[in-house]
Amino acid sequence: MAQCKQCYNPIDGRTTQITCAECKTPMHKDCTINYGGADYCDVCFTVAQEKPKSKYGEFELPEFIRRTHIETYRDCAYKFYQEVINGHTMPQNEYTQVGSDVHEIIEDALKGKIGYAEAMSMKKAYFDKYDDELFQFKTKEEMRKRAKDSLETFFSEVLPQVEGIFAIEETIFTNIGDDIPDVRITMDLITEEDGELHMHDWKTGAVMVGQKLSTDLQAPLYIYSVLKRYNKPVKSFTFYYLQENKTRTFERSEVNPDEYICRVGRREYVINLTDAIREVKSIFSRIKKGAFDPDYTAKNRYFVQKMCHLQHMGLCCKDIDPWSAI
Repeated sequence: MAQCKQCYNPIDGRTTQITCAECKTPMHKDCTINYGGADYCDVCFTVAQEKPKSKYGEFELPEFIRRTHIETYRDCAYKFYQEVINGHTMPQNEYTQVGSDVHEIIEDALKGKIGYAEAMSMKKAYFDKYDDELFQFKTKEEMRKRAKDSLETFFSEVLPQVEGIFAIEETIFTNIGDDIPDVRITMDLITEEDGELHMHDWKTGAVMVGQKLSTDLQAPLYIYSVLKRYNKPVKSFTFYYLQENKTRTFERSEVNPDEYICRVGRREYVINLTDAIREVKSIFSRIKKGAFDPDYTAKNRYFVQKMCHLQHMGLCCKDIDPWSAI
């Protein structure tokens, strides 16, 4: 027989049983505290009173969130709100479309379906189908060169070195905490050598520089997800900036297996898996509280809004507050 959380007396068939809206513990109907249309035990009622009400109202989070959306929240919480919560997703632009198509061609090459000549034919076919309206920030010829250079680098410099393929274009859903969405990642290529995994990610844009190498969440989240998915040690994570024919590799620290180090010249950039996961949990905590107000003090504010698709929809945060506030 169940026991009431409030009065500790048994709940039998002669009394009305109800569960706390928050902790789901059974109670007598007369023992609950009704607040905001829901029934709580005294502990959860206190928490509910202290919980700040978001001006954005009630909302539901999806079952999973892409890693890029976590970065979106860091850049602009209001953009995350409009894109993820309200469903105003970003349409394809020249960067995302060409990048996606180059990834598809590389995937076919890794699977042995096509060679260099077929890859270039596929690239041409894609560009022949692109609508001219797709190209808002770069010209079609600039993006054509980007795709060509990226594929030439892959076939001449990268593909000949690929050995021990473990997984290609693997999508992984990773749980990082209770009552928050899973994080979705797609790993371009994983290879295995001597029982350890090496992760590879293709980029068609500009090479990552400076402190962003330490603060960007892709490498730590991807490494963490692969570790949990396969339960195998990850030795390295490499970004391939194909157009510029440059790489940035994070190698596992010999001192602390939770850290990975990227060396660029004399500088070292360190990522820590535990710290990254702790930050992601903190981000989800703010999201669950409805903290979606734009940050007008952010250093990258101008760039984020310049590239924001919500402007064309009349939903950009600059439309809810004065542009001069930036």
